[in-house]
Amino acid sequence: MGKVIEAHHDLETVRRLCIGQLARGVQKKNHPFREVAMATVDGVPNIRMVILRKLKQDPLSILVYTDNRSGKIAELKANPHASFLFWHPTSKFQLKLKTKVVIHQNDKMAAQHYHSIGERGRESYNTVKAPGSAINAEKNPYSELKEKFDDSEFCVLECNVMEMEALQLSREGHIRAHFNIKDNESNFIVP
Repeated sequence: MGKVIEAHHDLETVRRLCIGQLARGVQKKNHPFREVAMATVDGVPNIRMVILRKLKQDPLSILVYTDNRSGKIAELKANPHASFLFWHPTSKFQLKLKTKVVIHQNDKMAAQHYHSIGERGRESYNTVKAPGSAINAEKNPYSELKEKFDDSEFCVLECNVMEMEALQLSREGHIRAHFNIKDNESNFIVP
């Protein structure tokens, strides 16, 4: 695959192409945007990889899943802002999102998403111990699962995009664009 953004593209085209890459990240399990770095703040930045689960376009938001007992939930309750960094190595294309996160747990959205994942996927949210808990090195964390699976610890993070920034690296010249979704402003900016 070649470049995502070309020099002749206008800002609206760049915006559509960015959203198209996000959509492919949801639809295609092997697309580089499927796995994304998510950063939260707990005094200092904290970053981890998550799976892009869904894209909503109006208003623009992405959804990811997590366990209610994970550290990111406490961080998001204290500061509901998160940043995401996507990278397409073949195209040399980077996309950054700044978001405000709404945590869905034990509500209609969480229930719909929980019931859409398979039994194997549900294991991640039904371990006896919380994510990040110490375990014996030889022990498989999935060997200790709740007797009966439920969605009590399952959360959907609805990450409402406030800003989006695209960077296309190219020998012909880098291209960078910034979109303030909240204020409906966009500009090409110095790479």
